Amino acid sequence: DIQRDAGRVVAVRTSRGDCRPRHLVLCTGHEASLPAGVLRPVWGQLIATDPLPPMMKCTIGGSFLTLQLKTGEVVTGGTQAEGSNLVPDAELSAKLAEGARQLLPGVADLPFTRAWCGVRSTTRDGLPLIDRAPGVANEWLAIGHHRNGLLLAPATAELLARWLLTDDQPEELQGFGLRRLLG
Repeated sequence: DIQRDAGRVVAVRTSRGDCRPRHLVLCTGHEASLPAGVLRPVWGQLIATDPLPPMMKCTIGGSFLTLQLKTGEVVTGGTQAEGSNLVPDAELSAKLAEGARQLLPGVADLPFTRAWCGVRSTTRDGLPLIDRAPGVANEWLAIGHHRNGLLLAPATAELLARWLLTDDQPEELQGFGLRRLLG
């Protein structure tokens, strides 16, 4: 829980007790408390085999991306659909498996034993939202990165840290504010 008072975050309640941050950066995705329509959830599904001996050295692109993790599982998927579905679809799993089997004859007879879904948030213009939270002086937003969150995390963190420390918005972030998504 986040406790706010007089336009400031005063405490964050966690399972290990309260903390009193000087600044709070929310990276919570589509469930952030924002006006309707600012963020939308996009879900995707992946499937995986049990661990296998090494057979792939790189990611292969076909109908879906297919790669082998260091742990040996062959993973494929990367679908995108509006919504926040977290229940794998058996028909979609079969379609993903067929796409991987067409690319990789070595998995033709192997079962894909695991399926899962994940949700990412995005904005309607596809750009991340990096800004102060409305009406809260020490709360910041770094959300809506969609599928580029891990790739953009270092740059987002560096620029947002500069803003936090100097209270001067870096020029590079001026196009990523909330105002562009309202109205």
